[in-house]
Amino acid sequence: VAWTAAPTTSDPPVPPAAVDDACATSMGAAGSVVIPPGTSTSVAPAVANALDLVGARSGWYRRCDRLACRAYGYANSGYESASVHWARMLGTGHAHPGDRCPPLGAFVYWATGSPDGHIALVVASDPACDPARIKVVTNDALVTLAQIEQGFMNRANYRGWSDPICAGARQPGTQ
Repeated sequence: VAWTAAPTTSDPPVPPAAVDDACATSMGAAGSVVIPPGTSTSVAPAVANALDLVGARSGWYRRCDRLACRAYGYANSGYESASVHWARMLGTGHAHPGDRCPPLGAFVYWATGSPDGHIALVVASDPACDPARIKVVTNDALVTLAQIEQGFMNRANYRGWSDPICAGARQPGTQ
């Protein structure tokens, strides 16, 4: 698993992410991720930050909502759970219920057997909306939507995607 930023004239080179290969192998090969040229200045670093968390097994169990917002520079999401986060996005018009074509940097949500639900961050989108080509960082793994829904998430419980909005405190040193 690797990622690179597509070069642009204004972007400095981006280092490769450190990945726990055993973790990535256990989830199946999701391949590499390229951050496309023209990606917004808020989304590109978030995608890179999320990819840097792949393989970091410590501290993310049942904290998927925190991880998604951590990638955007927040210490936490500001919501009690992924389900509460989704409900807030629905209530404020930032959610896209049932839409299976999330853009790069979006949050994707599922209902689970727990009231907390689940959230992941989109690190590769696909114009054709192929779930085998849309990649997400979920807790400590890089997987495709197809892989996550063949594993521990049920496709029928997919809620949709939202704009990447967090209400938590910013991490020290971030804007």
